Amino acid sequence: MWDKILGLLGAGGLSTVKALVGRFVADKDATAAAIHAETLRQLETYGAESAGRSGATAWDSLVDGLNRLPRPLMAFAVMAMMVWAPLDPIGFAEAMRAYALVPEWLATTLFGVAAFYFTARHFEKRLELGGPPKVPLERVIGDIAAMEAMRPKNNRAEKNATSLASPTGQSPLDNQSILDWRRRNGGNIK
Repeated sequence: MWDKILGLLGAGGLSTVKALVGRFVADKDATAAAIHAETLRQLETYGAESAGRSGATAWDSLVDGLNRLPRPLMAFAVMAMMVWAPLDPIGFAEAMRAYALVPEWLATTLFGVAAFYFTARHFEKRLELGGPPKVPLERVIGDIAAMEAMRPKNNRAEKNATSLASPTGQSPLDNQSILDWRRRNGGNIK
């Protein structure tokens, strides 16, 4: 039946039908051929990057090596932050609070540079969601003060002084020079 209909349309009608159908249904062979050609071009590009260039100087090699560093360094930095957080939670929280004080224009610029090396999709989605919450400066200062209060006091000097005390009970810090220095610098004097 289709043969009769297409026969009535003639040769020009057949090409018109093919063009019309081609707009709605992709030609699988043409799509596969285009994908194959693109894959070959990508492989040739990768091969050209990896192949040694003729006449390349040591400077060219150094610049090529530096150009390949940002992605792995950023990835390792993110992994290092994940290790840092449980090892020093107070220090990590202080650093993140300090990042909260970075002006929005500067953060946008830094994110733009990172997006250049990765993708912009994550940042576009973040902007759609409204970005991180705005934190007032007073709250950040209060949080830092609270974290400082939680930080263990460094009593290392006192512990060393007691552990090094002589059997006579006299502290090794009873030296006259040390006492003079402490007096000049406002330290506690026995």
